[in-house]
Amino acid sequence: MDKRITYSALLGLIFLAGVTDTAAQVDESPIRIFGYFQTQFNQYDGNPQQEGATNTFLLQQLNIFLQKDLSEDFAALVDMEVLNTFSTSEATGALNMEEAWVRYRAGRGFNVKVGLQIPIFNHLNTIKNQTPVLPYVTRPFIYEESFDQLASLDEFVPARAFAQAFGTLPAGPLRLDYALFVGNSPNVRSNDDFGQSGVDTTNTVMLGGRVGLRVQALKVGISATHETVNQFQFLADFTPIPRAALTGIPRIRLGVDLRYTLGPVTFQGEFIRVDYDEDIATLNIDKSFYYGTLRWLFKDRLTLYATYWVTREHRNRPLPGTPQDRPPMERTSFVSENKAPSFGVAYDLRDRVVLKAQYTRINRSTDNPNAPTGPGFNIYSLAVSVFF
Repeated sequence: MDKRITYSALLGLIFLAGVTDTAAQVDESPIRIFGYFQTQFNQYDGNPQQEGATNTFLLQQLNIFLQKDLSEDFAALVDMEVLNTFSTSEATGALNMEEAWVRYRAGRGFNVKVGLQIPIFNHLNTIKNQTPVLPYVTRPFIYEESFDQLASLDEFVPARAFAQAFGTLPAGPLRLDYALFVGNSPNVRSNDDFGQSGVDTTNTVMLGGRVGLRVQALKVGISATHETVNQFQFLADFTPIPRAALTGIPRIRLGVDLRYTLGPVTFQGEFIRVDYDEDIATLNIDKSFYYGTLRWLFKDRLTLYATYWVTREHRNRPLPGTPQDRPPMERTSFVSENKAPSFGVAYDLRDRVVLKAQYTRINRSTDNPNAPTGPGFNIYSLAVSVFF
């Protein structure tokens, strides 16, 4: 386990103790400490990493929030997230600082947040960590925080911003939602051997926003981000593409979300397209994702649902020989797809305790002849989700 993870854990504990002590010393409203966690049991009848059936217990996710009203107009919040039974001694999981911001509120029509935050993008991004509110054990793939070690989820959705203006404007029976945010590009240094870690290594930024409309039980929105990335420079090591052509590639995310409720039934879905303007004939690195969930409040405390999600990614494979030996137009990209129909149930045992069960079928496919995916597999899941 990287020493920085251990230091992060110690810093988090010291921070919790320190702010609690500070709250007792000043004559202000007390700090609210609350959070969510979800513990799960999964049974796999096969999976991409292992052969045969496996089962596991897992502290899937824990979020601890510290919130304080600084004045009538200002508030601050800190959010620390623990994933996958985090333990420094066992070298498992991860501990992340998800949010640390201050907000100015001038009313519903205008708010400003400054500091580390999850930006408003599509419907699910800002509420993905509220596990007691969501019926899922396993959320739609790109919002499943516990999968962060398996895939680069923030390619599909922006994970971090540092300044955001947002609000809701009335227009007769309609409500217009808007958000504009800015943050670092993805080119953030993660290794302090080459300088200060956590800082952007370019002079570019991520820009993004969402415009939405609400009318009665209908909510729709369009989201977008723009940034430039250097993460594909490694492809120059096994393709004829020069490194300069793989530097500063523009990336645009486009998202559409829809939610509609009719009586006890709610449908919600999203589509996300990730376009890289690489302008290289032999390379395709675009991605897309969509999901749809039909949710039925069967009784006051019992929810049934069916969901289906699909990820489609253009990946890249090494070609034989050295880059100089390869034909300049030889194909390096292939398509990988994951399709997952899923069914589940959630029962509110108490106002703050939710029991969940879910079945998910994972079907994987690719047109890469050197990496066949084999048969799909099933996941049977149980979970308890708690708000405290």
